[in-house]
Order: sequence, then C-alpha cells, then structure tokens
Amino acid sequence: MRGSYNGLQAIIRRSNTAAIFVWCYAHRLNLVLTDAVSSSVNAVDMFGIIETVHDFINSSKKMVALYELHQEKCYGNKQRKRRFKRVQTTRWWSHDLALNTVLDTFDALCDTLEELQKSECIRDRKGAHQAKCLKENLICDKFLLTAFIYKQ
Repeated sequence: MRGSYNGLQAIIRRSNTAAIFVWCYAHRLNLVLTDAVSSSVNAVDMFGIIETVHDFINSSKKMVALYELHQEKCYGNKQRKRRFKRVQTTRWWSHDLALNTVLDTFDALCDTLEELQKSECIRDRKGAHQAKCLKENLICDKFLLTAFIYKQ
C-alpha cells in the first residue's frame, strides 16, 4: 500500500491526526540517489539504453534463450547465468542491479545482439535494425564511460 490516500501515511493520519510521518533514512537516501541520477543527461541515456535492451531481449523467449546460450559460451561455469532486471524509477537498487548485469555479461550481450541482427529469431527488418542500434549504443564511448563511472 502506498500513496497519499491509501498508503501507510494515510492510515497513520486517520488513526492520529497529530502524528508526524517521517520517511526512514534509507528511503530518503534512495530518493536522493534516484533524483541525482535523473539530473545527469548521460545517466538518463545510459539507463534508458539498459531499459530498452531489457525490453528487447525479454520480448521473446527465444532471445532470452539465445542470451543465456551466449553467456554459457563466453563464461562457461565461471559465473551463473544472469537475467536482465527492469530499471525501476524509484529504486536505486534496481539501477545498480541492471547496470551490473549489463557490465558482467557485456561480451555475451554484444554477441547476442550481433547474432540477432542475422538470426531467424527476429523475422522483420525492424527487429534486426533495433538489435544493431542497441549494440552500437552499448559499445559507444559515452555509454561505457558513464557505466564505469556509475559502477565505481
């Protein structure tokens, strides 16, 4: 439950109108981090690209399977298979998890997108073009520099 009408704050105010509702430190810090990320154009672009890659790969079970296959080829049993996580706008943790997934599986992701440009998984030119554009965005200097700065 959340929101000003049905959330926790509303329940507390109905019980005691004089009560003061204070968000916890972790929640306030999360809001500050999320807002700080939103103020950087490069960060907004980077997380937008990550979100687009998430939507593209997860739009088909065949593409997810291909991504997992490329992870197995690139990394073998050295690391467990990763899945893309959605970047949620209010949770900094989701930004961090999505960024780590992209960086930890970068080679496999690029191989997957390259194969999808030529593959039967995508039957239309639009999908193949989108795979090509996503790969170009991922290997762009601006994306990589921003990603490594936020990784630190």
